[in-house]
Amino acid sequence: MLEISVRLLAGRYHATPWDRNPREGEPEWPPSPWRLLRALAASYYRTPNAFDLASVESLVKKLTDPPEFHLPEASAGHTRQYFPQSSPGDKQLLFDGFVRTGTGVHDLIVFRWPGLELDAREFALLQLLLQGVSYLGRAESWAELTAQAEASTLPTNCAIGASEADTEPVRILGAGPDLDWEKLVVQTGQLQKQGWSAPPGSSWLTYHRKLNCFQVNRCSSPRHIRPVAVRYSYLRPVRPRLANALFAAESWRTDFLRLAKKQVGESVFLQLGGKGDESSPYARGHIHPYILPQPSADSHHLLGELLVLLGPSTRERCFPAETLETLAAGIGLMHQQQDRAFKLQFVEFIERDQINRLPNFRSSKVWQSLTPYVQTRHLKPGKETLLDQIRRELSNHGGPAQLLEDVIIQPRELHGTSLGEFKTRRGDRPRPAYGVHNLRLTFSEPVGGPMVLGYAAHFGLGQFQPV
Repeated sequence: MLEISVRLLAGRYHATPWDRNPREGEPEWPPSPWRLLRALAASYYRTPNAFDLASVESLVKKLTDPPEFHLPEASAGHTRQYFPQSSPGDKQLLFDGFVRTGTGVHDLIVFRWPGLELDAREFALLQLLLQGVSYLGRAESWAELTAQAEASTLPTNCAIGASEADTEPVRILGAGPDLDWEKLVVQTGQLQKQGWSAPPGSSWLTYHRKLNCFQVNRCSSPRHIRPVAVRYSYLRPVRPRLANALFAAESWRTDFLRLAKKQVGESVFLQLGGKGDESSPYARGHIHPYILPQPSADSHHLLGELLVLLGPSTRERCFPAETLETLAAGIGLMHQQQDRAFKLQFVEFIERDQINRLPNFRSSKVWQSLTPYVQTRHLKPGKETLLDQIRRELSNHGGPAQLLEDVIIQPRELHGTSLGEFKTRRGDRPRPAYGVHNLRLTFSEPVGGPMVLGYAAHFGLGQFQPV
């Protein structure tokens, strides 16, 4: 089993079928398998020295079988654009057709190969190639592509097969039996100039999609959901450095609590902020949210996203609408040194059945530091080792302390940044006098994420990623 999920970041898919003119305003739906294969080839050519071409060709060959699809609810739209011509006052009307979807965790396009199995090396290669795909279709179709080897709960609703009463046929371009790498990477403009009716190595496939698949079903939005995490994205061009992850998390919390105190009840405010006196359960333990800045996929020394993982005190709550709106607003500007400002944008709420698609929530036996681990106290020679301290931290955070077998101290550098450059002091508090490490943790069996330990774990330090 193999699935490739496509999340449209702007909720739009702009693509024209090969045999249609863009001026017709007819969008391609579902996305053609041919388009996906060419996107993987383009990802290879962006960083050709990072991949072995023979391995990429072998992987692409395995993906030439026609996939099944899960298509989210969608509607079709278009924009009308008037382009000036050579004659004064003469304008040409062009239609730009697109498919509109949601941007949430349930609005995924899924390519599914039920009988396809990839070995660990091929699967890792596929994940790396998908990370290099920033759009699918035209450049306006910003996308995030991920792969998984297990079937998701999203049903197949578009496939090759016998027509049913509630389906309609649609012809899309797929890979043919004689496809090779040279045919796959030929430029489309060159083929069209030569008069090709279809690219060499391709084949037309007839799928059956839901009848009236672009019909909009009007219904009231749900006013209550149970999110376990909230995801934000840093807007370019200016993004903070990973070394300032602690500052980024503190800034989000400060601005968010200022907003939340005005708009939500006292109880929810205390739970979200870990506030209260010493008798308050929210001020003790690790039941309040974790604010976890995440590195960018294209520049690991910069931050790309911010993930707010709700703690056990809030994780099972059914939030009212006003609280969700406050979480979605989250933050406007975060102020950095030299009066530099960074802008965050709300991306999505993540519910429990979707959390495992995040990279740092996968299971693994080996976990590597993503941000520095800062000890919570001095080690006691002859009484407590670093392994003992991390086992205690795992136990405090509800992790599998008994499964931890080994802790290895790695070189004092993360993503090309010295550990000494990472901010490890909260606000005006004294800098921790304990050890700061780049660690590799080994467990006796695979354990799931997230893995966040040590001092300031709720503010982005001590994050680990599966290896």
